[in-house]
Formats: sequence, C-alpha cells, structure tokens
Amino acid sequence: MHSRSRRLADSAHLFPKNTSSLRDLTFSGAIDLNGTDLLSLPSLVGSNLESLSLSFPPSSPEAEPRLSTYAQPSSLPRIPTDAFSTFPHLITLNLRNFHGPSFRLLKTLARKAPLLRHISFMSSRWIADTNALSNQQDEIFPKEQILAILRQFRFLRSIHLGTLPTMDPGSYADFVGTVRGMGIRVDYGVCDQDEEED
Repeated sequence: MHSRSRRLADSAHLFPKNTSSLRDLTFSGAIDLNGTDLLSLPSLVGSNLESLSLSFPPSSPEAEPRLSTYAQPSSLPRIPTDAFSTFPHLITLNLRNFHGPSFRLLKTLARKAPLLRHISFMSSRWIADTNALSNQQDEIFPKEQILAILRQFRFLRSIHLGTLPTMDPGSYADFVGTVRGMGIRVDYGVCDQDEEED
C-alpha cells in the first residue's frame, strides 16, 4: 500500500479492515510533531508488515542540521518507540526526516523486529534517551551501546544511521569499521557547519 497524504491520521480510511494480507506500507506526508499519529500505526496495519517506509517532507530546504542546534526541537516529528513494537515480520524499515532515532528505538527493534535486514534513518537526527535536549555526542549516539544492539540483529545487512551529531565524517571511522566487520553496510550523514556570525 502506497499513500501520499496530507497527514497520516487523515489516511486511516485507506487502510484495509482486514490487515492480515498487508505486507508493505509506504507513506509520505505530514505526521504530527510529537509522533502520536505513529502510535495508531499498529492498529491500522496489523502485525504482518514486512516493509515499512515513512517519509516526512521537511519544512525547509536545509539539507542537514547544524551541530549547535542538533538537539533542539525542530519541525521534524518525533519517533515514539512504542509504535514499532508490534512488527515481528518486518524486514525493511525506512524512517526519513524524523527526530528520534535512538538507542532505545534500536533496542526495541532488535527485540520486536528481529528479522530486519535493512534499516534507514536517512536525514533523521538522533535523540538522547535520558535527556532529549542533550547536545552531548556520546549521550545522543552512545557508540558502544549501539554496537552491542547491532550485534543482536542476526539478519541485518544495511543501516543508514541518518545524520549523526558531528561535522567530522571521520569521527565515526572506528565505529563504521566495526559495523562493516559484522557484515553490515553502514552509511550516515554529518551536520552542516554553523554559520559564522559577523
């Protein structure tokens, strides 16, 4: 099922009453900023999804966030972890333009969607589990904990981590090398440089 709608909540009537045969959902459109639209997803699509792709159109053309404002509330919707706890058959997950990939989300996916082969958080910003406004790189993206969770995905072949909290592409070289050593293709973006004040 593919939908381009003004808002996910307004698309409920498009979903089948019997969701047992629904395997693929691609949605591109508005989602409320606190992510509550996503909480209704399990009841709308059932538990047999194998592929889920959600894309939120950004409100500005800025390609990547600035490091200084990385953790600040933005026009990107949050990802409620509970929305992704009922998809045991999921093989592909694509969440584009969100604010909220997190250690907690990966941990939930490892437990509740163990068949995942492809994960993409392209153009999404990570968020710290303990302090949503933290701008500390190690709180937002705790590398060692994330590596431990990635090791739990037995079938994972690729992951796009989204935009990581750095301007230096080489700052995650060791992390990327370890993930690639696990047989997982890994990609990510970095923050744009802050504009210099006059």
